[in-house]
Amino acid sequence: DRLAAWLGLPVRAISFQGEFKERLEGIIGHLPQQVGAPLDREKIAQSLRQLYATGLFETIEVDASHDADGVNLLFNGSPREFIGVVTVTGAKGATMNAQLVAASRLNPGTRFSENRLGAAQGRMRQALADNGFHEPKITYTLKRHPEEQLIDIAFEVVSGTQARVGTVAVEGDSGMPLDQFQHSAHLHAGSKINHDTNNRALSGVLKHYQKQDRLEADVKLQSQT
Repeated sequence: DRLAAWLGLPVRAISFQGEFKERLEGIIGHLPQQVGAPLDREKIAQSLRQLYATGLFETIEVDASHDADGVNLLFNGSPREFIGVVTVTGAKGATMNAQLVAASRLNPGTRFSENRLGAAQGRMRQALADNGFHEPKITYTLKRHPEEQLIDIAFEVVSGTQARVGTVAVEGDSGMPLDQFQHSAHLHAGSKINHDTNNRALSGVLKHYQKQDRLEADVKLQSQT
C-alpha cells in the first residue's frame, strides 16, 4: 500500500540493508521485480517471498523512495539467527556436561529462538534431576556473530547438592523383609542417586524373584520424593 502511488514507475535501483547486502548481491538479478522494469505490486510480493525463502530472514519488508521519474527500492529484513557452538561447564560428574549438551537438543546450524532456549533449560534441569541434582542453577551467555548469523550459547551450571537414598517403602506383597528388598535393589541408605538408580533397583529385585522361579513377579516405582 505504501508503494501504491508509484506503481508503474520504473525501478531505478534495488538495494539491501545491513549485512545482507554482500550475501544477496547475486540474487538481485533474479528477483521478479527487476531494475528498469515498472514497479509492479505482484512482482514485489513475489520478490519478498523469494527472499524469505532463502532462510536468511526472520522478517522482511520493502521500502521505497521517489527518484526523479522513477523509484528506488530498499529491502529491509531482520536476520534469522542459527545456533553455533553450544557448551556446558560446571556440572558435577565426569560426563555430566556432555550429557547436558545432548539433553539441550540445541543442534548447531538449526534455527535459534528464545523459546527453544527455554525448552533446552527445562530438559537440562530434568537430566540433572535424574542424576539426583534437584536444585541446580543454570545460567547462559550468548555470543553473536552477525556476519555469519550464528549465535554461540555457553551454559554455566551449579549442580547443587546431590540427593541420597532416604526412606525406602514397599507396598504390596514383596515376599521378603524390607532389608532384603533394599539389599536386592541396591538402595543403601545415604548412597547417592544417579540416572541408573531406579533401573538398577528394579532390575535387582526382579533378578531376586527370578532366582526363586517367581517368573510372573512384577515391581514398579510408585513414587520418588
